[in-house]
Amino acid sequence: MNPEQEVVLGYLDETENVLECDDDFPSFAAGLPIFLHDESSFNEIKCTICKNTMKFLLQIYAPLSFPHAFHRVLYVFMCLTCTRNPQGIRVFRMQSKQLPQQLKPSKNQDYLISKQPPFAISTETISIKENNEKLKQIQLSDDEDNQQIQQIQYNKEEFDELQDFEKEAKDNVDKSFLIYQHFVMEYYNHILRYCFHSKTTPMWFSDKKQVTPNETCKICKKQKQFEFQINNSISSFYKEIYLLDWGALYVYSCPFSCQTNEALVEETVYIQFDDLEGEAVDTQNIQPQLSKPQKQNHKKNEQQEQFQSKNKQEDSFESDDW
Repeated sequence: MNPEQEVVLGYLDETENVLECDDDFPSFAAGLPIFLHDESSFNEIKCTICKNTMKFLLQIYAPLSFPHAFHRVLYVFMCLTCTRNPQGIRVFRMQSKQLPQQLKPSKNQDYLISKQPPFAISTETISIKENNEKLKQIQLSDDEDNQQIQQIQYNKEEFDELQDFEKEAKDNVDKSFLIYQHFVMEYYNHILRYCFHSKTTPMWFSDKKQVTPNETCKICKKQKQFEFQINNSISSFYKEIYLLDWGALYVYSCPFSCQTNEALVEETVYIQFDDLEGEAVDTQNIQPQLSKPQKQNHKKNEQQEQFQSKNKQEDSFESDDW
């Protein structure tokens, strides 16, 4: 791929064997990790807060053109006890000039996040141009909605109420969330967005609490750059993480993937939490493929319908005009 012109989206697909993939090394979620180096060369991955063994969320094969990182894998682990703490997520990279002779899953059963079988990660590549066109479509859609509202005739009382409602809605609109929600639905249930380039920016979950990365590589001292993000749509595949209240995870890595003497090199991950209040969910009866952005959109629609019903008069407009 050309990271300056393309973005790779990742989807979870059912598979009987994660090793049956087109790449030299598998990318998948859950199950047991397949490490690029022998496990005897590093310590068990534990939470820095509670010291419990962390759960394996996913790994992606992300080779670079550098000779020392010709084969490169990123591993994401999480602690189910410390989910509200940013340190409850850890991301590591492993790299090598050559692949191991045999690919074997870890024997550490404590890494299992779920009893469900793992999902292979399939990919779709979209151009930056296509990405930007989608953003313009969202803006045009908002403009058309505003024009339709302006064409409707209201009496003075209705007009004043509408003006107040529009002002409040405009002040509270979360543009980043609208874009995030649009992309998750447009490219339905993609869980991963990858583009390792200095000019690439994340697709933020919300306008709130966006971070300005300042982490640097300990070796080259260069500022780490955005590499990929994991969307909360992944939580709809595993009931063990369905109720987690983060919106997205953002991983920043050394731009040169510097070589060290350590088999596992930890990179930086930021969490953007979802502060929206959600409904109570019975985790024993979770329907698959239901993403949180869908739930949030449904909740916003219900709130709009309640407002319209409260203010409905004989000549009021239909709810579809909102």
